[in-house]
Amino acid sequence: MNGSISKEQTYREIERIFRTLLPQNGLAVREEQIALCYTMMDTLFQNNIVLCDAGVGIGKTYAYLTACILLKKFAPHAPAGSQSVVVSTSSVALQDAIIGEYIPFLSRIFLENRIISKPIRAMVRKGKERFVCDARLSQRLEAVKDKKKNAEQMEALLSLRTHYDLDSVAGLSGFDRRQVCVPKVCEKTCPLRSTCRYHQYLKEARSAEISIQICNHNYLLADAAHRLQEMRPLLNDYRALVIDEAHKLPDAARQMYGKSLSTEDFHELCTLLIKEKHALAAQRLKEKFDALVQAMCRGELLEDAQRTAFVLTPEREASLRACISFLRQLQKQLAVLRVFRLLRALVLHLVGIPRSITGRKAHAQASRLPGSTQRGYTAVGRIERHLVREDQDLCSDAHHRLAAVCHGIFHGDGLGRGLVRGINQVPPADGQQTVQVIHPVQPGQLLQPAAGQPGAQ
Repeated sequence: MNGSISKEQTYREIERIFRTLLPQNGLAVREEQIALCYTMMDTLFQNNIVLCDAGVGIGKTYAYLTACILLKKFAPHAPAGSQSVVVSTSSVALQDAIIGEYIPFLSRIFLENRIISKPIRAMVRKGKERFVCDARLSQRLEAVKDKKKNAEQMEALLSLRTHYDLDSVAGLSGFDRRQVCVPKVCEKTCPLRSTCRYHQYLKEARSAEISIQICNHNYLLADAAHRLQEMRPLLNDYRALVIDEAHKLPDAARQMYGKSLSTEDFHELCTLLIKEKHALAAQRLKEKFDALVQAMCRGELLEDAQRTAFVLTPEREASLRACISFLRQLQKQLAVLRVFRLLRALVLHLVGIPRSITGRKAHAQASRLPGSTQRGYTAVGRIERHLVREDQDLCSDAHHRLAAVCHGIFHGDGLGRGLVRGINQVPPADGQQTVQVIHPVQPGQLLQPAAGQPGAQ
């Protein structure tokens, strides 16, 4: 009975608001707007989901804001009755309009006509990188105090002492913005923590007096991800969610959770491989990706592909798997190469050889050097000969060769005893090899092998 009375009261209030009060304040009566508010009100009462498509000029923002405000008035004791409403939008302009125009306008009219007893409190919620860190601002101002800085940028930087929202300050350079924004992790020992404007903003945002939280789609999705991972939510718990400009939500989701890879990305990767003297790997990667692109484009015109759903055909799947497999193989090979470079640097470091005279020049000089230095060059040469071909591409079984070579160098020859532990183990099935490096000696000092071992003195 109480539920039906509340609904009847709500419907009468909707009629009064849109047919009398709003027209008295300069707005026209729109039947579509009233029908939209009824639909949203019924959905909120029933705790359901509704998808509404409203044309431009209908006044959907006033419709859903009115429905959310009346929900709090006529259903205060429902489950989660004290919780706020979240309005998610795509554009900053709409957020500014809601917080600066729509809500103050409705709050004034509803207060004057005793629909609500106190003003509507709303707050824009956004990421911490959009706010000023007072400690970092002080450091930045001190750093530029005696420097010749652009006048407009300096004025914008100084204005942050009274404006903590970075989006509200014009003329701020991107570099200054990155230098003064709130970091990902705030230090608990920060001396300004008690007076930090960002923490005061968070404290106000968590207040039970906030009835409407406004955010963009990315922030809403980030909050959902936090809740799924059982992390602290970004938004306060809410009883109702309104997604305005919902047609842009899929794009925001793709931006948040998706990964994109273009032809330009692959070409850049191939160029980097060639610069690092991996021409063969770059050529093979290009062949794999060209086959993938052909498989993706075959049988579809460009304009048709933009309007139809993607279909993973057997040919596309095979090309995609071949490309992924080669990328994983290349990743393992490059990881081995990094280990090789580390080992070479360690060997040369132990015997005091400058890194700039490695390679063929080093091998040519090895016979004229003292015994310890000659052994260092020999060790480097053995690693290079076993791991790298003349075209500078890694052997396919490089990790097995690396294990055998390093076992011989560091255990058989006695050079660098104790430096590398576990390198001679067979890599696990996933191809990941753990190498623990220990460096207990000073530059130019050789570790002496135990008595009876090769190289013992």
